Amino acid sequence: MNKFSFNIMIVGVGGQGVMTLGKFFREMALKSSQIHGLVSMESRGVSQREGSVFCLVRYNLDSSKTIPFLSPSPPIQEIDLMVALEPLELLRNLQYLRPNGITLVNNHELIPKSSLSQDIKSYPDINERLNQFKQDFPDHLIIEKDFTNMAIQENKPAIYANYLILAHKPSIFTQILPVTNFSELLQDFFNHV
Repeated sequence: MNKFSFNIMIVGVGGQGVMTLGKFFREMALKSSQIHGLVSMESRGVSQREGSVFCLVRYNLDSSKTIPFLSPSPPIQEIDLMVALEPLELLRNLQYLRPNGITLVNNHELIPKSSLSQDIKSYPDINERLNQFKQDFPDHLIIEKDFTNMAIQENKPAIYANYLILAHKPSIFTQILPVTNFSELLQDFFNHV
């Protein structure tokens, strides 16, 4: 990618680790001498109630180009990397994705407790909308896996899925974060979380 600014968005449901992944990306950005103008924003209000949450991390790579980040709000069709910890949260935020960006999706379905209390027991079919997005934006790379189930199969807590998402294809992140030892930094971060 030949860009001088990047936007990373993490979306999910409260309790999945959205804020933790936001902290990871901020720490990675701060460790790179090439990154300038780091801005971050989190939605925390409903995070403890299994509500929809997101974290946005934006930064510049070129110190000679000052981009006025007037607001850390997510720009429409400007998210270079989205990490979706829950598939419905991806669908709620499709409008933010760059047509040639990258999305990693934990396609483990999570029905919020609030829905269960309202007797909503089925999960909507997201494949149709996701397939339409793939047709409309063929240059957008989407990687989908049930990372939660992978974590459970390894006898790890479900939150370990976040490590697996980032460790799945480390080369993706080196395109977006100018750090040379991404896998090492990832391992170190998750050993201390």
